[in-house]
Amino acid sequence: MKREQAREKVLQLFDRDELLDLLKELIKIPSHKQVEWQEDRLARFILNYLQGEGLDNLKLDYIMENRPNILALLPGKGGGKSLTFNGHLDTVPPYNMVLPPISP
Repeated sequence: MKREQAREKVLQLFDRDELLDLLKELIKIPSHKQVEWQEDRLARFILNYLQGEGLDNLKLDYIMENRPNILALLPGKGGGKSLTFNGHLDTVPPYNMVLPPISP
C-alpha cells in the first residue's frame, strides 16, 4: 500500500498535458548521426527547459563535437541518499519509414 500511495503522490505533482507537450517537442528534434548537430540541439532544448524550471546548476559536457551530456544538480534539503537519472539523447535515423518519424 505504501508504494501505491507514494506513486499517487508523485503523479499529483505532474500536469499530464504539460508532460505530453514536452514529449512532443522532444520527439520533433532529430538527434541521430545523420544530422550535422547530432545531439547538440536536443541537449540545448533540455538545458533551456531545465533553466525555465528554475534549475541553475547546469552544464553541457561535450564528449565529442555536437555530442554533449547534460549535467544537472538539484540539491536536496536533507542529508539523505542521492538520486541519479541517466538517459541518452541519440536516436536511430529514420531510414525509409512510411510514417513521419519525428512527428508525434
